[in-house]
Amino acid sequence: MLDALTAEMQAVAEKSSQRRLEEVGTRLMPRGVETLMMSPGFDAAVLALVADLALFTAPPGRSTAVERHVKQARAPAGSRQTVVAALADHRFTLFTITGVAAAGRHPARDLLTGEAFTLVTFGLEPIAAPGARLAGRLVKLDDFHVLISAAVLLDNDALTTIRPWLSRDGRALANPPRCAEALYRDAIAEMRLVLPGIFGSGADHEDVAPPDDVFHEIAAAWASGDPSPEQENVIRGRTSVDDLITVIQYLRVAREGGNGRLAAAYERIAVLQMETLHRRAAVGNAAAGEILEAFEAEIARAIRTGEIPVFYRDLFDELNRRARPASGRKATDEAGAELDRLRARIQALQAKTVEQGCTEEEALAAAAKVAELLDRHGLSLSELEMRQQTCEGTAIETGRKRRAPIDDAMPVIARFCDCRYWIETGRDGDLRFVLFGLPVDVTAARCLHDLIGEAIVVETAAFKAGPLYADHPSNQKASATRSFQAGMVHEIAGKLSDLKRQRSRATLKSTGRDLVPLKADIVEQELARLGMRFTEKAVQTGRSVLKDAYHAGRAAGQAFELEPKIGGGASTSGE
Repeated sequence: MLDALTAEMQAVAEKSSQRRLEEVGTRLMPRGVETLMMSPGFDAAVLALVADLALFTAPPGRSTAVERHVKQARAPAGSRQTVVAALADHRFTLFTITGVAAAGRHPARDLLTGEAFTLVTFGLEPIAAPGARLAGRLVKLDDFHVLISAAVLLDNDALTTIRPWLSRDGRALANPPRCAEALYRDAIAEMRLVLPGIFGSGADHEDVAPPDDVFHEIAAAWASGDPSPEQENVIRGRTSVDDLITVIQYLRVAREGGNGRLAAAYERIAVLQMETLHRRAAVGNAAAGEILEAFEAEIARAIRTGEIPVFYRDLFDELNRRARPASGRKATDEAGAELDRLRARIQALQAKTVEQGCTEEEALAAAAKVAELLDRHGLSLSELEMRQQTCEGTAIETGRKRRAPIDDAMPVIARFCDCRYWIETGRDGDLRFVLFGLPVDVTAARCLHDLIGEAIVVETAAFKAGPLYADHPSNQKASATRSFQAGMVHEIAGKLSDLKRQRSRATLKSTGRDLVPLKADIVEQELARLGMRFTEKAVQTGRSVLKDAYHAGRAAGQAFELEPKIGGGASTSGE
């Protein structure tokens, strides 16, 4: 039926006079319609307004293009008879969307007569949001109505434009053609949201795909109550440029449609989306910052080309300001000051280790000292104090597109410091690691990664100066270097894993507290607030090694025991 109605409308358009189209376009626009159609950024919805008046209205004493088509159809048979009769009975009216769409059909109500009906529109139109008030031309087919004209959003100014054509009881339009023309002219001048309807749609109308109404559903729920954690997590996971634009469009519809509670709900959704992106960017997720930049650039482009009004620029700035994270803690915060001292001590330990040459032995000794500092700090905090901390992230830029031996240490470094990590690929294709966890743990993990990296450089230089490397033919020297580094990393990883197990047993035995599950719970809750989806998979490096070089790397770590040789014993000074 929808395809049949579309075919009838196309037939009407083909028979309509080009002169009539230009005449209507000239009345609605400052220039002729043909010139406008060639203008960059000319909206199909505006053409739909012009086409609607050209086909459904006529000068006094003359018939409209639709009336002539219906008359010429004479006595059509079958379903066409139903469609032609419905087209003849079209009506221009005011209506509101009363609920969330299902299978492409929107519950609606006529604002003039109060009649409830089911409306079919084409595609995913942000203007067809619950609570939106619209004006347009409808045709009734079976048990649903079809929007065959463009539909104009009725904000307060639009309602003022319509008021002179309302009957005294407000249940009818005294002159629908004149009302439509005045409304369309103002809509074009004021750049109101317009739904193209049947004229602007290229969809398969017989099988309208159900729209994604997750934002409608959540906004409707938030307009009447508080958001649930599950709904907030859904929103945090929907933060693409398209998602942001969709919510901003829905927000404008609700605002200009006079639905304050729904507009407030969409504001909360938009702020949560942007806040999530700011959080991701703060923990080192480069894609989040790119999305915000792309969203801002898209708004600027659309304003520049005249596709959307400046309203969107102001709205973006307002929401972005509300979404930005609050400023950091005050300097007078005693717990924060202690945390800063501990982080500074770990960083000083790293600098001192590097100054001493940072061999593998020294890197592991520094790791033992870091572990001591982490455990002492964790045990000094109550559960409440620990939960009051805000997780942080740090990004490690590798500057390379392929994995290297040191990457094999990332899982054990993260576990050693009670952190989580993930791998990202930047726009340039380079790999980057992001470590995420409690502030001091992230500082320690970054320190440990850098120490291991420095140790690899130092030990690799020693290996290349030795006889084993010299004995390899030139075409195997690069492989010998990678093999040595792989063996060294695996030895370090094994020792870190052993130390982690020893720490956990000793802490639990001496204090009865197991810090690992508590920290893991805090980190998981903070990760949920980022709205990011992670997939875990085993990495198949496909790396072959030269056995002699690989074992040389492992042997570099087997000749000594792991002891806290760096920074002294259990000193609590700031050195």
